[in-house]
Amino acid sequence: MALNGASKITIHTVDSDVVVIAISFYFTLHDLKELWISFGTGKHHNYIPVHEVANHLGADKAEALRGYHVFTGCDTVSAFYSKSKTLTWNTWQRYPEVTAAFKGLSNPLEEMPENVFNTLEKYVVRLYCGHVDIISVNDARKFLFTTKNRSLQNIPPTKDALKMHIMRAAYQAGQVWGQALKSLPEIVSPMNWGWTDTGDVWKPTWITQAYIWESVSQLTKCSCKKGCRGRCSCSQKGLQCTQLCNCRGNCDNSSIIDSEALLDEMEDGTEDDIP
Repeated sequence: MALNGASKITIHTVDSDVVVIAISFYFTLHDLKELWISFGTGKHHNYIPVHEVANHLGADKAEALRGYHVFTGCDTVSAFYSKSKTLTWNTWQRYPEVTAAFKGLSNPLEEMPENVFNTLEKYVVRLYCGHVDIISVNDARKFLFTTKNRSLQNIPPTKDALKMHIMRAAYQAGQVWGQALKSLPEIVSPMNWGWTDTGDVWKPTWITQAYIWESVSQLTKCSCKKGCRGRCSCSQKGLQCTQLCNCRGNCDNSSIIDSEALLDEMEDGTEDDIP
């Protein structure tokens, strides 16, 4: 990007994504002393000193901002259900090791490095579980569902769904935004980056495995602490209580199903990162 000798630049936009991109590229524009964003309109208009924000973050974190913003939800990549930007930002501050992974997403990749995926997986576990001795999202799902009684909406995506989410984030943050300073960017097809061409429109590939809802209705669980006596949600749906239930299957409705088999199937099939 040619600055033509300019040392101060102002960009006008109403899109927060432009602010993120400007901050993330500030240190690439070596001759630029001040970069301002004229943001919003009317009474909501204000000036954002991009140079001050970037200097406060530092070069590594500023560059990583592209990957962070897309990974946690933007216009083209879904967000994690009920996880606000404030929460995702605070999780980043508590887990600074993820900065390198966000930087990895921020630049064009030929393929997804395993260490980037593994670090982002640990970040997602911390996002949902806090600081615990769990590193796998599948283990976190089991822990939150069986121990913390979380609904399926409030547990992390499966490992398969997370991989597709990371691929879409890498495409947007790296392949598209990562080439924002190029006059003729070479952007590859999204086909291998978490998207499917339906002929008329590109749609997200949420998961590559079979949906669990198509094969496992037994994931219903009740909250009874004592004998259910036929009045719990399991009984109402004609299902037997299992060890997933609070009663652990020890009730009048229990001819116990193999709960370990259900949990193993649960790890492989649900998609949770739909916005």
